[in-house]
Parts: sequence; C-alpha cells; structure tokens
Amino acid sequence: MRRLKRKEDKPVKKKRSQNRQILQIAYLFVLLFCVLIGYYSYFLITEGEEVASNPYNSARIDRQAERIRRGSILSSEGDVLAMTQTDETGEESRYYPYGNLFAQTVGYSTRGTTGIESVANELLLHCSLPATEQIYNELMGEKNEGDSVTTTLNLNLQQTLSDAMRGYTGAAVVLEPDTGRVLAMVSTPDFDPNTINQTYEDIIADDSNTNLLNKAAQGLYSPGSVFKLLTLLEYIRENPDSWQSFSYHCSGSIEVGGTTIGCSGGSAHGDVDAQRALELSCNGAFIEMGLALDRESFRETCEAAGFNQQIDFELPVSKSSFTLDLSDSVFQTAQTVFGQGETLVTPLHMAMIVSAIANNGTMCTPYVLERLTDSNGNTIAEYSSPSSAQIMTEREAAIISGMMEGVVTNGTAGSVQSDAYQAAAKTGSAQTGGDNETNAWFVGFAPAENPAVAIAIVLEEGGSGGTNAGPIAKAVFDASLIP
Repeated sequence: MRRLKRKEDKPVKKKRSQNRQILQIAYLFVLLFCVLIGYYSYFLITEGEEVASNPYNSARIDRQAERIRRGSILSSEGDVLAMTQTDETGEESRYYPYGNLFAQTVGYSTRGTTGIESVANELLLHCSLPATEQIYNELMGEKNEGDSVTTTLNLNLQQTLSDAMRGYTGAAVVLEPDTGRVLAMVSTPDFDPNTINQTYEDIIADDSNTNLLNKAAQGLYSPGSVFKLLTLLEYIRENPDSWQSFSYHCSGSIEVGGTTIGCSGGSAHGDVDAQRALELSCNGAFIEMGLALDRESFRETCEAAGFNQQIDFELPVSKSSFTLDLSDSVFQTAQTVFGQGETLVTPLHMAMIVSAIANNGTMCTPYVLERLTDSNGNTIAEYSSPSSAQIMTEREAAIISGMMEGVVTNGTAGSVQSDAYQAAAKTGSAQTGGDNETNAWFVGFAPAENPAVAIAIVLEEGGSGGTNAGPIAKAVFDASLIP
C-alpha cells in the first residue's frame, strides 16, 4: 500500500536545511576565530616584543616613562654602568658613573637611544614588582622602579683594555670562547654619554668624526694576515693527509699575474713549511697555498665561518664580506688569501672566528645581555648565546691552535709570551692604501690548553700587529689569568 505524503514533510526538510546552513556559518566563524587567535599568539610570541620596543612606538614608551623610573644597567659583577638620578625637584637624569669607558656599548638614552640603552629600552622601562606594590606606589604618587639589566661586561677587563688602547684609534673585543659572552668591547675615539646633550651637535656636524660609532661591531677592515687562519683551514681541509708536506722557498717577494707582491716586512724567509709560514706570516707561502685551493670550497668555508652572513647580536653589527669567486683574476685571488683584496671583517667577527678555534671548532654567537632583575634583585629572565655552529672539526681546530702557539713561541706574536700561561695567536698588518701606515691586527686566546679568553684587536694605522697590538692583548690576558 502506497504511503501517503504527509503535509509536514516539506517544512521538516526545509528546517533541516536551514539548520545545516546555520551550522556551516557557525563553523566558519569558529574557524575565523581560531585563525585570529592563532595569528595573535604568533604575533605576541615572535614579533610582539620587537614591535613594543620599536623606537617609532615612542608614545607608548613615553607613557611608560611617566610612571616608571628607568632601570639600571650593570656589569657582570654588579657595577652600575648606567642609572637614573632624581634631584630634589623630581627632575630625572641619566648618569653614567664610568663616563667614556663603556660609551658605545652601553650607549645613551637622550638624543634617542643607542647601545644597550636602545636594545634594552623596553626592559628598562618595565616594572616586574608585584601588582600590589606597584598599585601602592602609584597611589602614593611615586614612580615604580624599572627592571635592571645585567650585562656580560667585565669592568676590570674593560678598564684594562681601554687603558692599553689609549693613544690609538681602533677597536677591540674580548670574548669567552665557549659561551660567546662579550667580556669587553672598546672603540676609540669615544665620547662621554654624561655630556652627550652638549656635544652631540658638534659631533654629528663633523663628517669625519667616528666617536659615536661602535667600531668593534660596526667597523669593517681588511683583515690582513689574521685572515691566513682561514686560508690555512681550507688548505688543511683540502689536503688532510699531505698538508704537513707543504714547502715553499721565500725569496722576499712573489710575482703573481705580472705584479710583484712583497713578503711581510720585506723579509726573505727561505725554506718554510706550513707551521713556519704561519709563524713568520709569510705572504708568498700563503699565496702558494691559496692559488692551489678550490675557490668554491674556499668560499663555502668562509661563509660557514660567518662571512656574508648577518651576525645575530643584540647591538648593531656590520656584515663581513668575502667576494672571491671563479671570475676573479689570479692576482685578486692572491690578494684575498693573505687578507687583502676586497675582504672586509669586523673585530667582533674576528674574535668569533678565533674563539671557534679555541672552542674545538664551535663558534658561539656573541651576546651582551645576561640577566634581567626587578628592583628587589629578583631574577626575571636569563639570557645566553642564541646559537652556535661547528665551523671546523675538532681535529682542524686542534691543528690550527697548536700552530698558533708556535706563532707566540717562535714567531711574530712573541709580545704575549708569559711564564704564567701559554697563549695562541696570529698577528697581522693590513694595507690601507696610499702612504698610510698599515692597520695593526692581533687575534688570539689563552690559556692555549683550556682557553678562558679570546681577543681581536685592530689599530688604525697602527703598524705592526705583533709590536703594537700584541702588548694590548697581553695586558688583557694578564688581567684575566694572573691573580
């Protein structure tokens, strides 16, 4: 018997269809809500802090400054490097107890912000005290104390390095090889951040004035003979079983592409192997090595060591450049392999490379912010090196480290010899063009058997690296290692 269609069947189907459409719309809104929450979470985690501390977000920062007294910047031992003072009228001013000593690294917070004052701006204008304490202070009409930043900087080493560099123009960086901690960073000439409001206009009016520039991280220099460490690394890498058989007779100069290139100091070194070539910094020997290298492999080695890469450092840092490629001439190749040509490097980067040799081939990214504390001294956050990379094998690092010891005991870095420790080093003198004196370079670490400190120094028109930059390194090694 055929079933009769009931009158209510059609409305029921229509109602079910409407319910389905409502559910689809609801699901769509739920999906959009989840996407919005997801993006908001991503923004807060990955970009929120950067946007909040962006100098263009000045209105928000100004509002924070109205209710929070800017926190202090401290050395690794707790010495106050920057603090906020308040006079009897309630007027606030920023005070730097050590004046010029930490000028470019700590920076200043007037006329904009620079250095650590800039990168930690949001942290210093944030208060992590309990909410009840903050509310009480505000009800009493008092500002809350901002959080303080403890840095990796060591006051004793900074003072030692600064004193040793007095009279020179240039820059130097001291690192802890196995952590990447920046122990000292000096750039000369410098300035007094306490008087920056009075001197700023005069400084920027002179295009040749470099006082505000942190040359340790932003200055780009031809590396000269300290670059031979990378040439040596590549030669050992390409000749793992025969590099010790390398031999070259140095007559004091070498002809390449119709041009005569003199050896370091114009000396004729005679017969040298790889070890002796490094000890005497023999240009001819390294040109001989360099011309035999695979250029593409050499470029990969240099880029793995940080050239043409942006270093992930809190402070502004310039990118070191290595431009040698297959189209370059033999002469350009020869210039590059002993640190001239178009290659440019920052002192910070050279300190990282020599730290990697000291640290069994691992290069730690440097950092200068170590800890964030509230005004009661409670730790809010701790920081460490953001990354590390194995830029050479332990065997390669051990070979080069041992050869660098020879540079100290039998070569150009004799100025850092000490009965208290064994150092490993490489000196350099980089031509700057014209009749100008060469830039003096020195890189090294100590003690060689268990490195605690690594250094890179460049002195503009400083002449001999071993003679002039070496004693600066020794002063730092002594201050670090001799009680």
